[in-house]
Amino acid sequence: MNPCKPSGLVLQVHEELRLRIRSGDLCIDATVGNGHDTFALAKLVGNDGLVFGFDIQKVALDRTEALLEENQVLHVSRLHCCCHSKMKGKIPLESKGRIRAVVFNLGYLPRADKCLVTRKESTIRAIKDGYSWLQKGGLLSVLAYRGHPGGSEEALAIETLVKEMDWRYRKFWDENSSTSPILHLIEKT
Repeated sequence: MNPCKPSGLVLQVHEELRLRIRSGDLCIDATVGNGHDTFALAKLVGNDGLVFGFDIQKVALDRTEALLEENQVLHVSRLHCCCHSKMKGKIPLESKGRIRAVVFNLGYLPRADKCLVTRKESTIRAIKDGYSWLQKGGLLSVLAYRGHPGGSEEALAIETLVKEMDWRYRKFWDENSSTSPILHLIEKT
């Protein structure tokens, strides 16, 4: 149904999630896009868990909903059409400190309007909020793409934030390319 296949860094994120998430966990996909991360999370949390998903584009939510429904995991997701910077207002307050993973896959939605991109201001706010909702040992994954207008600035803002907050993290990127995506895997301590 969904012709876009996950990239190598996305697959790395999915492996990290597989190692941490258990049935019954609560997770957040802050940028649902084509639904690959939401689907991966939904499979991992099982029937007793829940995935909160966010995107500003209805087409992204429609694609994600179709993927989840096709794979019979729609019932463990709550999709919201809003900016990731507003996610804390959509998640039940009793979930704070119980979230196992928060996933960001930034940039633009493939096969859609490439002028609609994530922006550093809202992304930084959302990352801070996402981190605050994590349980101890929880994972916050941020995959930032630098090849589109504003992408490098967003990636730099994320790098600055991670260092300023003194978070425990690992960083992955192609050192031979100034426009390669950057993956930050941040663990809440």
